[in-house]
Amino acid sequence: MQRSILIGLIVALLLGVFVRLWQLGRIPPGLHGDEAMIGYTTLSLLQTGKDLLGQTNYLALSDPNAGGTYPPLRSYILMPFVKLMGLSVFVNRLPPALFGIIAIFLVFRICQHVLKDDNVALVAAFLMALNPWAIHISRQGLLESEALTLVLAGVVLFFEGAKKPFLYIISGCLFALSLFAYDAPRLFLPLFIIVLAWFRWGEVKRAVRYTALGGGVFALFFALFLFQLLFRGEVQEYTRSGILHSSSVVNSVVRGRTLTNAPLWASSLVHNKVTEGAKVALTHYVSIFSINWFFVNGYGNLQEAVGNHGQYYVFELPLFFLGWFYLFRKHIKTAWFLLGWMLLGALPGGLSDGNYAYRSMLLLPVPLMVSSFGLLSLVSYTRKMNTTLRLWASISAAVIVCVSVGLYLFTYFFDYPVYASENWAKQQNDAIRFAVSHKDKYQYVFIDGGLAWTATYGFLYTVDTATYQQTVKRPVTVGDGEYVKFGNIFFRNLPDSIRLLPSAADYFPKGSLIITIGPDDVFGEDVPLERFLAPGGSHAVYKAIEVR
Repeated sequence: MQRSILIGLIVALLLGVFVRLWQLGRIPPGLHGDEAMIGYTTLSLLQTGKDLLGQTNYLALSDPNAGGTYPPLRSYILMPFVKLMGLSVFVNRLPPALFGIIAIFLVFRICQHVLKDDNVALVAAFLMALNPWAIHISRQGLLESEALTLVLAGVVLFFEGAKKPFLYIISGCLFALSLFAYDAPRLFLPLFIIVLAWFRWGEVKRAVRYTALGGGVFALFFALFLFQLLFRGEVQEYTRSGILHSSSVVNSVVRGRTLTNAPLWASSLVHNKVTEGAKVALTHYVSIFSINWFFVNGYGNLQEAVGNHGQYYVFELPLFFLGWFYLFRKHIKTAWFLLGWMLLGALPGGLSDGNYAYRSMLLLPVPLMVSSFGLLSLVSYTRKMNTTLRLWASISAAVIVCVSVGLYLFTYFFDYPVYASENWAKQQNDAIRFAVSHKDKYQYVFIDGGLAWTATYGFLYTVDTATYQQTVKRPVTVGDGEYVKFGNIFFRNLPDSIRLLPSAADYFPKGSLIITIGPDDVFGEDVPLERFLAPGGSHAVYKAIEVR
């Protein structure tokens, strides 16, 4: 590696370190319920050897927020950090940030192997370091960053297995581990490994014993996943989040069978979950590759994206298409490999209800590599221009890039923590803190929230996890409902039949503090003691009411 390339790579890594670690404990704002659940589960494993619901299925940990389970590797990776530094928002988010930094180097190495150009690889490393999508998944205590990095590491070692065949086995191990890091690799990898083997078929054949061993390790872990899926109940989670069970598909089936002159038997052949689900899945899948999704507005959910900003920078748009043009002209097999990677990477998101950006993140590195190749191809072409024109073109391009990156980083670090605070449960966190700080003034504190709130409460106040496990198993009855009780704090999702009473005093006993949702028609006659406002103060997300 040339010295200039090495220095450039170090600079890219330092940029990646800064944008992933600065203000990590405060941005994103608040503590999302899934982050709290994962971090608190980790503490539970350290303290009791069991997850939050007291289970010991170490291939799938209980998810008290949404029900069901979640892949366990994230909590296992977090365990030494919590052991050494304790449980906090910063510590919870630190491993994904570190894995995100490692991913920068891995994209550099993949680009070296695939495109055979250190300069292209260096540009890809810079784009990965500053990519909005990559930054976003690296700065939250969820599952995606580790999964992406494990897959990228598996790809790097697969390529390097050509010189050191034993690395094929380690590559298989990393692919296998990613199956228990997040859901997306489970759909992506079986197909992608076939594409990867096709791309380097000659090298695979020369080291068939090692590649077979690596494939065997992956197959073993995939069999463990299938066992979980088919015999331990995980299939319910996939059907719940899948296209066929989405409300939009069900509504389309009902509408199609109703608004027709055909007999029901004929209408059922045309309008059913399979046909309607296929339409929705195709719509979701294709939308991922739209210019709007990639470069303009991105994914609209403010938890999974910044909003009003593409998953990539707008300046990458012409480079992306230019890169594909030159790849198919000069490196046809490489072009097909990268295209296959990108198309397969979008499958998990396209086939899920909601088209989640998180589930499509395995395609993330491909446009960066393609755009990098497009940029270097463009630079090669501009060498034919006169010196002055080339200088002005370079300055203009540098200004556009700096302004684009600067505007995104300003938005992420200064604007996003405000306008996305509700998506990151900041108001919920504030309401819990308010309740705890005032609990000694009241005989009862009732919080209008279920198990998802209890996990956040446990995280924020490091409640003993053995106590937590016993408490959630033994709810107490108050009035006509069951509550999870910690001291004098009671958690329950209140039904609308209670929320819409004129006053909290019509249901709750005297000496109570109630934390509930914020609309005016909820206990409409009561004047809130405190209101937890949405960004801009447009409405109260939650409110505190006292009964004297």
